[in-house]
Amino acid sequence: MVQLFGAKNSDQLFSFDENVEENVEQIEPFLTQEQCELVATHGAGHVVVSYLLNPDGELYNLKISDNENEEHRIHPVFEENDYQTRYDLMNQIKVSFGGMVAEEFFYGEMSKLCQIDLENCTRIAAQMVGSFGMGKSLVSYGTSHDVANDLVLCVLNNAQCRDEVDRILTMCKNDTRSILDNNRLMIREIRTALLEKNELNHDDLLKLIWSVKNANGQDDNQEI
Repeated sequence: MVQLFGAKNSDQLFSFDENVEENVEQIEPFLTQEQCELVATHGAGHVVVSYLLNPDGELYNLKISDNENEEHRIHPVFEENDYQTRYDLMNQIKVSFGGMVAEEFFYGEMSKLCQIDLENCTRIAAQMVGSFGMGKSLVSYGTSHDVANDLVLCVLNNAQCRDEVDRILTMCKNDTRSILDNNRLMIREIRTALLEKNELNHDDLLKLIWSVKNANGQDDNQEI
């Protein structure tokens, strides 16, 4: 199992006594084993949803940081372009909910790791409703330059739009729960491997996913 460490003082990692005997300063864990497991579970949830929604897509690398000044690489990063459809954006929200839902499945609650994901989900849904014409109203809150800079805030300050954003988020989270509920073994396998290796790339993740699918006699068009 992985153990992550951070030195108390990197400039004084070693000290020497009068007899020139080398003494290693006590090193404290940067993360506890329980925290590592939570981070790995969260990241695995994102990856599993991403793969199942788009088996041919690129899976981003997962990494549990061993440096308190470096963030974990467990949250999805999406490229924005003018050709994304409502379907594409809804899938981005579902992938973003993957970490939260995985935490709820394995721990019965969610952690503050979900903050970034919730912000991303809310931003995407607000843009769909208030700028992209993908909601009930075709009115765009992005017609004014000043408003466009705070479009999400403008959308959320409108009670009707806020309700529609919440409806989109709730629907996507429910879909994510259905996806992951049938694929918990994938989450476990990725979590275990990430705890052992500390970092997994696209090829590593695909091998793990395929091994689970093969063990269950599934092909790429079937869910476990």
